[in-house]
Amino acid sequence: MPYPNSIGRGGSIDRRSPIPTPQFVEAQGWIIGSNEEVILTASSPTITPHASPLTPASCRS
Repeated sequence: MPYPNSIGRGGSIDRRSPIPTPQFVEAQGWIIGSNEEVILTASSPTITPHASPLTPASCRS
């Protein structure tokens, strides 16, 4: 972490607390916003599965 330093009177160095750096999190999911913009999210949204209206073809041999 970077430290903001300043030189005080008499040449002494004033060491302050470290400046926190932002943490980046890899996107795990995405959603479409109200203006059709893609928004990356840190966690996947909860998805409700649905049944397919199609039925699989049966193979006859």
